Amino acid sequence: MYVKGFGYANQEKREAMTPQHRFRIASVSKLITAAAIMQMAEQGKLKLTDKVFGASGILSDSLYLNAKDKRVYQMEIRHLLQHTGGWKNAFRADPMFIPLEVAACMRTKPPIDLDLII
Repeated sequence: MYVKGFGYANQEKREAMTPQHRFRIASVSKLITAAAIMQMAEQGKLKLTDKVFGASGILSDSLYLNAKDKRVYQMEIRHLLQHTGGWKNAFRADPMFIPLEVAACMRTKPPIDLDLII
């Protein structure tokens, strides 16, 4: 195994990068997840038409059973892979980077935490 950090974790402070630094990988994770899902489909472990949420979904625990918009229970794995899940992002931005707008939509005072953003 080869592990090394390159560049700076904080360029302004000239803090060198180490393997222990943590970063959001953002959209890069979509490719990794899609490849893993397609391998699981090829192996017969899931179907792209499997439901994602709800009692019969692959994410069937109680955290995902009280959606405000019941259409979420019709969402299939393929919809997520094709970005056709049906959600509209009115802000055209990653919710991670617009905490004030998320707070306003959720009718709460900032600062907000990660659980609220999710």
